[in-house]
Amino acid sequence: MKPYVQMDAKMNAKPDNRRKKPQNAKLAWKGLWQELLKVKKAVFIIILFSVCTAFIGTYAPWLSGEITDLLYDGIVIGDGIDFKVFYRSLITLALLYIATYLINYFRRVFTVTAIQEIAISLRMRLGRKINRLPMSYFDKTHKGDILSRITNDIDTINSSLQHCLTSLINATLMMLMIAFTLFRLNVILAILIVFIMPVSLLLSRNLLKISQRLARGRQAAMGDLNAHIEETYSANIIIKSFGGKETVSADFNAKNNELRQVSRRADILSGFFRPITNLVSDLVFVAVCVLSGIFILQGKLSLGNMQTITQYARRFAHPVSEVASFANTIQSTLAAYERVNNFLNEAEQPADCADAIDPEQVKGEIEFRNVTFDYEGTPVLNNVSFSIKPGQKVALVGNTGSGKTTLMKLLLRFYDPQHGEILIDGVSNKKYKQKRLHKIFGVVMQDIWLSDSMIKENIAYAEMNYDMEDVKAAAKSAHAHRFISLLPEGYDHEVKNGGEEFSHGQRQLLTIARAIFRKPEVLLLDEATSSVDARTELLIQRIMDKFMKGRTSLVIAHRLSTIRSSDLILVMQDGKIVEQGNHEELLAKEGYYYQLHESQFADCL
Repeated sequence: MKPYVQMDAKMNAKPDNRRKKPQNAKLAWKGLWQELLKVKKAVFIIILFSVCTAFIGTYAPWLSGEITDLLYDGIVIGDGIDFKVFYRSLITLALLYIATYLINYFRRVFTVTAIQEIAISLRMRLGRKINRLPMSYFDKTHKGDILSRITNDIDTINSSLQHCLTSLINATLMMLMIAFTLFRLNVILAILIVFIMPVSLLLSRNLLKISQRLARGRQAAMGDLNAHIEETYSANIIIKSFGGKETVSADFNAKNNELRQVSRRADILSGFFRPITNLVSDLVFVAVCVLSGIFILQGKLSLGNMQTITQYARRFAHPVSEVASFANTIQSTLAAYERVNNFLNEAEQPADCADAIDPEQVKGEIEFRNVTFDYEGTPVLNNVSFSIKPGQKVALVGNTGSGKTTLMKLLLRFYDPQHGEILIDGVSNKKYKQKRLHKIFGVVMQDIWLSDSMIKENIAYAEMNYDMEDVKAAAKSAHAHRFISLLPEGYDHEVKNGGEEFSHGQRQLLTIARAIFRKPEVLLLDEATSSVDARTELLIQRIMDKFMKGRTSLVIAHRLSTIRSSDLILVMQDGKIVEQGNHEELLAKEGYYYQLHESQFADCL
């Protein structure tokens, strides 16, 4: 297998997220805590509300026990009922429950608002991160996996924090307050409830590690499934054309079953937490009832105290059970945050150097000086050197994978060579500010991309403030104005699904108009006419010939008929320039270019 084919295989290899070692859970907790600190005012209010509900949840059983003792003393013992105290206690108890409802409502509002702010912040950071990542990251990462981090993982963090944050805070405060009150009522029963109940958590401790691993596996499997769905949707025409429905369905079923299996194991395991805590809770409750009855008979406990303690036993078991039931959710949250955090910590495209330049004018002189580039140890370009004078039209020809497109990517600084340098007007492309560097070039690729926005926004892509007359002038120069004007909305027409409603040639004309609109100093054409019919190709060729006059141009073409008029033709083979000259000179040499020319001519015959 040739080196460039190996490189393509590596660049398109599917990442196996599940093979990566998981990050320390403490780091994930620390990261989540830092996210919460960004909304610390809201978190403080949430904690304050939780303190209030925990206090009410502790005081209400105490008050109901006092009401029971008041009735028992008045009716059974015969001391009489103080109805003022009785009614006041009932009203207080009712107001406490109403207050609990209102506090929980406002706590929910603050929680949702705060967590949504965190989710929005994470999505914005992920969005900015995408624009700062090097091309090498996208070469080895599936789009669906990136999409899964921005959607599923963020949604997991969002929903989990909304449900867990207030519940965990409230449960912790409730346990502390109930424990304190229990010890004031009866030390023996308090020890039974407070120290025996957490045994359920200890029984579940070993299950947490397995749960954490399964949670990570579930998030990774979901990312793989999303990647497959995205890939299937984008290649829908090819799949149907080649009758690949069964193959795609089988792959989908396999990935879906994998997700089902890991989700089933994770959910079954998480189902053990609540039964364990409920079992311990029921056993403790029975023990409390028996001991309380004995203490009442011994005169060490009142009936109201027994009612209060039994309520506390249930209420203490509830937060313990709640904490345990959230264990799997918390592990999923940590796993999701790890994936998001890993993405945010990916190495970024090198920043502009301190002395980066931003020249107003660029002549368009280009020089590759002893450039060698390999991708992860696989050679792609080997000691490539050539120069292009301002205004020259230079063509790159050669077999597929010979390194032609890689030259353009290095010129745009999507990658940096391991050896050698690339000069623009005698200055290394590393010395240019990246924003200015990309404005130097107008790019028309073989793979057409249009955004789902208005036609005028596609032509003036990435320009915030643009003149509509310039947009129309670019469209007219690209011979796209006519078919745009026939649309009901004209330049305000919304492009859908990458412009599938247009023909391939019309879409290509729009990309050419986009390049013309930028008025670049250097034009890069990568097989711009390889997928259009002969008539459209001739039209595009005339457009580009007119636009390339006086402008440095670098053209990649397999059809040699389209580059005969080039000032310089660079012939590439296996990452090297093996011949260079104009069309007549190369034919006269009867070398590799001559063989390519003859093979195409023979095909035509």
